[in-house]
Amino acid sequence: MTTNRSFNSFGQSDALSAGVAKFFKTVYKDDDLADHALTRCPAYDSLAVERFVGDNYTYPIVLADASGIGQTRAQAKLNARQGLAEKWTVSQVYQQFKHLSWDWQTQERAKDKIGSYVDTVKRDLAKGIDELKSKMGAQFWNDSAGDLGQVKGLAAPVPCNADFTVFLVNRDSAFKFTLNAIYDFYSTRSSGPGVKRGQSPTTHSFKLIAINHNDGGLTFQPVTTVDDAAYLGAAAAGTARINDGVALNAPGDYVFAAGTRNTFAYGIRTFIPDTDADVIASPTLFGVNRTQHMSGLAGTRSSWQGTFMDSIRELCLRMQYTTAQSVSHVLWMNPRDFISFQQEAEQNGAPLPMDAGMSMKLGVKALVVNVPGGEVRVAADKWLDAGRMYLLEMDALRILAVGGRLISEINDGLSMPRLAAADGDGNYMELRSYTQTIVTRPINCGVCLIPTAV
Repeated sequence: MTTNRSFNSFGQSDALSAGVAKFFKTVYKDDDLADHALTRCPAYDSLAVERFVGDNYTYPIVLADASGIGQTRAQAKLNARQGLAEKWTVSQVYQQFKHLSWDWQTQERAKDKIGSYVDTVKRDLAKGIDELKSKMGAQFWNDSAGDLGQVKGLAAPVPCNADFTVFLVNRDSAFKFTLNAIYDFYSTRSSGPGVKRGQSPTTHSFKLIAINHNDGGLTFQPVTTVDDAAYLGAAAAGTARINDGVALNAPGDYVFAAGTRNTFAYGIRTFIPDTDADVIASPTLFGVNRTQHMSGLAGTRSSWQGTFMDSIRELCLRMQYTTAQSVSHVLWMNPRDFISFQQEAEQNGAPLPMDAGMSMKLGVKALVVNVPGGEVRVAADKWLDAGRMYLLEMDALRILAVGGRLISEINDGLSMPRLAAADGDGNYMELRSYTQTIVTRPINCGVCLIPTAV
């Protein structure tokens, strides 16, 4: 009896081709794998980097020019006064480090595309640099508090020894968080010690195990100084364990990368506070009391006028009384606010033109707006939280960096030193950053708060 057998296009039987197929490998497009990291920081990327040397960096802030006018020579002499200036002294930059390590097997098996989709070492190094750069972008728009987002609240308290999900007030802030990274929860941003959640009886932090960018939902798992297995499972005799009845967090809590609260470099929110009350509450910056000249030392603040266009013009009008319009002025918004502004202009029948040259320079679209004193460019930066727009003279901003580089490698003469014997068979690399952003002319910068309902 003859058995019918089917043949494929190669002339092989199905049975044969099934066996041969085991020796085939799947072929992937010869490109880098898709990457979910979002590291572009338009405002920060456009700043000049200046090398920080010596004991400190000192720069003057002119508050008043020399004066003395009178109808007679004698009166002019009597009215004559010297100019007034303050001197800001930066003596500290802020450090960040990134540690990368690879076991020998990983390096050897994944150092080319024969055995791996990407060179793992090269990719990890590139992403390590991107991660540090992203943190700098976040710091640029923040202040020294360094919070990454605020909790909207929970339907009910959850036990501290269980996984839990929170939702952020600003769901777009979810992109600032990284899976598998460790975070802390505090009841306040920066004033006082605050209440660190999960302190009964052991201080601990929380690992991010799931993230939803669509609704701003973050799911965390508790970690502690004791063994995780003992902690998360049944408490062993003598093992510290979090009290199940302790509420994890409350509406309004702030989330920080573990151990970073109040350790950020000064950012735009430090130099240009939201309100005059914020300046009064923290009057001294770099050794200078800023209440003596609010706009000269802490920028201009303008109130919301009902529409984006009216608010932008009001801010520019207020600043016109204290400073001249500069070609380097850029009005920065969060992308969501930027879209709302663009839609507002289109609905009013006045679509805004784009400055192609400035767009190329910034790496993002720059719209042109007519304001008192001339024109201003409007651009978006995702690292700036929704609810604020800043008019910044970009030429008045710079980054102080030790060594003149934003990021450098700690190598001690070796590109990849060996791990200590106790840490395994492999190599490691460390990256470092010592930087501080400064605003040399705060009087040329301003802020306007955008209502959340807009």
